[in-house]
Amino acid sequence: MLKTFVNLVTLAGMVVTASHAQGLPDQLNFSRSNIEGPHIYGVSINSAYSTYDFRSANGTSSTGLPARTSYGASVTAGWQRFHGKTNFSVRYTGGYNGNSYITRRDSFQHSLYATMTRTLGRKWTFNLSASGLIADLSQSIFEPSNLVLLAQSGAAFDDLAASQSIGQFSSAQNGLILSGGAGTPATRAILLGNRVPAYNLDVGLSYAHSSRLTFSIGSFALGGQQRSNDPVKNVMQVYNMPRTIGGMANVSMSYSLSPRTSLSLGVAQTYTSTRYQKNMGTSPQVGLGRKMGKHWFLRGTAGAFVTENNRQSVGAPPRTQATWGGALGFQTRSHAFLASYDRSGQMIADAASTVGRNTIYRGAWSWHPNRRGWAFHANYSHTGTGGSGFVTLSESQAGAGLNRNLGWNLKLSFNYAYLISNLNYFGLGNQVSINSGRVSLGWTPRLHRERQGVLDDDQ
Repeated sequence: MLKTFVNLVTLAGMVVTASHAQGLPDQLNFSRSNIEGPHIYGVSINSAYSTYDFRSANGTSSTGLPARTSYGASVTAGWQRFHGKTNFSVRYTGGYNGNSYITRRDSFQHSLYATMTRTLGRKWTFNLSASGLIADLSQSIFEPSNLVLLAQSGAAFDDLAASQSIGQFSSAQNGLILSGGAGTPATRAILLGNRVPAYNLDVGLSYAHSSRLTFSIGSFALGGQQRSNDPVKNVMQVYNMPRTIGGMANVSMSYSLSPRTSLSLGVAQTYTSTRYQKNMGTSPQVGLGRKMGKHWFLRGTAGAFVTENNRQSVGAPPRTQATWGGALGFQTRSHAFLASYDRSGQMIADAASTVGRNTIYRGAWSWHPNRRGWAFHANYSHTGTGGSGFVTLSESQAGAGLNRNLGWNLKLSFNYAYLISNLNYFGLGNQVSINSGRVSLGWTPRLHRERQGVLDDDQ
């Protein structure tokens, strides 16, 4: 391990390697960019050191998966349009990940996100977004969530609040830029398998009755499935959900009680299907959000989830349960903090949709000292699933890192990620813990015009 660490430090000093990690320079460059047309948004290379601990239900630790040194590269390209009736934004990230332990485990990573808005007359707007990701577990733990990217985006306060359904985006352009897709949570990769493709599609239509009242209808569909596992000696790995499909249709209304306060009402019909569970459910919900001052906002939601037409081989989820959630944001010139909490009857936002008692909370923080070349960030998330009758899952994930501008559009990054997950699936249990550190170098061309309203202090 010491030799590997020395090699990493030496490589950072000579060539300055890079990684696909939280705060990935090219993904952040895309989320800040407002230049139109096709462009390359960043190129990076990487070197990482990771340790793994897989334990079976009886607590036995596996020796079949030792520490690994990996390396790789990634590139992000995209195409954006911000004028006329049709606006769209497309981002693709492709990467290669090499493994010094098992060469046959070398793999490619693909991530695609696309979104489009089309105005239909003076009051109607059509929205469409789609995303897909295929990556190994070692890559998924570094895939930044949308909350992480938002905290580091440098967006204006009103646009950050709008990303959490409080008020409106300052422009349709910023709405596209700041609604980037998120990767598959690593906890679901553990449930589904080591290599997992995940995909979703979101379609919506809104009608602006006035500047204060808007009606919306929409649908959301997602899926995920196992592609391959990582062999671990002496440990029974629980990968029993080869494919999952989930969907939701909703009708909602939002009303601005004042320039700082927003009220929303809605009802959603959800559907999930796996080998072991098929379920429909209805979920009414009310939400209230307010900008509490010039620097922070708060939003809360409450509702219920009613299970309908449930079919599964073992157990049963609760018939009716209360649901609630909230979001908090705080921003100054140098700091940004975002947090969210959601208790729902169906996990409809990741690759392994499950009906039961689902809880997820996240937090992301970034600090960029004024007129300095350094930037710091940290994030934490927890996901819990229970009450379905056949699976109990508890996962915590944390990450931290720092970035340093080197000039010539180069950025050096150091990132650390930690994951621990406990899974019990039909009485079979596993525990997985992963520690991983990466050092990064990325080249990101300057693709920003400040007059568009998205801050970009560190570019």
